[in-house]
Amino acid sequence: MSDDFVGAASGESSGSPARITVLVVTADHEWGRSTKATLETSPEPLEVLVDSPDVALRTLAERRIDCVVYACRSSELDLGAVRSASHRRATEIPVVCWGERTDVEPTAALEWGATDYVRSVESGGSRLVARRLRSYGEWCKSRRRAVRHRSGDGRSSDDGVGRAAAKPERGVRRREPLPIHDAKIRALLTAFPDVALVLDEDGRYLEVYAGTSSESLLIDPPNELVGQRLGNSIPPAQASRIRDCVDRALESGDVQTVEYQLEVPAGTRWFEGRIAPIEERLAGSRAVTLVARDVTDHKETEAELRTREAHLTQAQAVANFGSWYEDLRTNELEWSDEVYRIFGVSDADQLPATSDRFFQFVHPDDEAYVSRKWEAALEGAPYDIEHRIVADGETRWVREKAEISYDGDGEPVRAIGVVQDITDRKEYERRLETQNEQLDVLNRIIRHDLRNQMNVVDGYASLLEDRLDADDAIASRIRTAADDLLAISERLRTANRLAAEEVDRHPLSVAELVDDALATVREEYDEFEYEQSVSDGQWVCGTRELRTALENVVENAIEHNDSRIPRVRITADDRPDVDAVDVRIADNGPGISESERDLFTGARNRSQLEHSNGVGLWIVNWIVSSVGGELGLETDPERGTVVTIRLPRASPPAAESAARAGRGD
Repeated sequence: MSDDFVGAASGESSGSPARITVLVVTADHEWGRSTKATLETSPEPLEVLVDSPDVALRTLAERRIDCVVYACRSSELDLGAVRSASHRRATEIPVVCWGERTDVEPTAALEWGATDYVRSVESGGSRLVARRLRSYGEWCKSRRRAVRHRSGDGRSSDDGVGRAAAKPERGVRRREPLPIHDAKIRALLTAFPDVALVLDEDGRYLEVYAGTSSESLLIDPPNELVGQRLGNSIPPAQASRIRDCVDRALESGDVQTVEYQLEVPAGTRWFEGRIAPIEERLAGSRAVTLVARDVTDHKETEAELRTREAHLTQAQAVANFGSWYEDLRTNELEWSDEVYRIFGVSDADQLPATSDRFFQFVHPDDEAYVSRKWEAALEGAPYDIEHRIVADGETRWVREKAEISYDGDGEPVRAIGVVQDITDRKEYERRLETQNEQLDVLNRIIRHDLRNQMNVVDGYASLLEDRLDADDAIASRIRTAADDLLAISERLRTANRLAAEEVDRHPLSVAELVDDALATVREEYDEFEYEQSVSDGQWVCGTRELRTALENVVENAIEHNDSRIPRVRITADDRPDVDAVDVRIADNGPGISESERDLFTGARNRSQLEHSNGVGLWIVNWIVSSVGGELGLETDPERGTVVTIRLPRASPPAAESAARAGRGD
């Protein structure tokens, strides 16, 4: 009968073989004597002891045993106790199960804790059995030699390099362990920033390597991990992922990569494991190497980048704004997700971005314009254009802006740009232009047709007034109404002029503004009193329309005053804290109505003007705001109204400063 082993036996030892002591454990004395005779008569130099299970543990404690053999029928042997006894001797002793074909299956024996399993052999096969036992014994002795290099307190004397190896598995003699005192190996492991593991196909740690700086990345010390299975040392989810990767590496023969997270002494860390299959079997099993690198910093950086990219994508979506990049040497074009959305592309994978693809979206009437602008940009011209695209059959407007980089020879090499959907803005501009055209027509009607017709009405009312009795007020009322409408027309003409003209701000004398406004009002109104307190040295930055604003405020104070004699007081106060001048116009009238006051506090829309006085105040606010000023209102039925016009302070013109210096002011 040919030899029938679970694993292949290793070769012969070289050199003068050392004697190996084998302990045969069995309750069957006849089988024990037969086995002892078989092993001792083999060419392998073996010393064979035979003990019953109850005596074997004492022998293990007292004698230096290199290998244990027990019969499968000896189920009373406590393999856990054997392992504990061997640990007390600092080296785990290999245990080989020797059985008949009718005994337990090999897998069951290994699950019970045996190192290896062999079946009985006929004459001539005993040498192979002995050779196997010798290989286990030699491994055990080599482990004892490694222990001698440790210091008395049990710590390694190899400069902090953690290295542990498992016993040979299933009948294959291990190669001699790397000498831990070897300076080159010690230096290599000390400098090694990663963790290296050797795992068998069942996920058991065979060897563990870690340098001084990386040992804190191991979940347990190296010597405690060896012999354990992944599922017993790390969480099930991570163990399952690594085992799957080990299986793929063994099946494919290629390097596999896996990422996992563990709680280790160094903290919560992310690892990238690279797993490569080992060509030779180790301890009768297929095996792999796993090099685990700490990639926590890399993962955190990636997470931060993903967060920033998410924020950028969200911001681009909110603003209808996308970005793109083009390598001008290879014509490779990259679009952000928002660009694809603007162009109506739902699946970017189905439509890769290219320059030719971009022009397929450009409106046919704008292709030549866009192409011309882009060619000019490649020559150094700015690229900031608005054009139409056709997206999902709909015409939309976009704005594009780009910056182009050049190499040392002045050749364009790359471009980065943005594209924004401005369809809504273009639609608003179109509606605004239409409204402006309508307002322009209405304004011409008011300024010309209405004014001309009201002049006719006023003329006929004057003739009618001459022909009627003095006591008849009909003609006078007609003329008053006509005059009011003409005043509205004048105010609208002023508003139209303010809207059409460019604002040209320059220094203005507050005293001159007030004097001119009072002079104009005195020509219209006889019955009113006024007082002014304005310094000649006060200057503001504004336009000539400020005089119109002052006129409107003073006229309003007189026209809507129910006192017997209207009174107006104008003062100007410097406000250096806000770099401004406050011009205050106070009257003794009933105050401005609540509805008109709401126009300037924002409580009512300014389109809700009720009469010509509202138009006048609106124009005043418009003029003051156009020069960077502010309009304030304070009103009280008993004390009247105070209108405050705050204007930006200005230095006097150079000529005025020279004149004042000549006068000694």
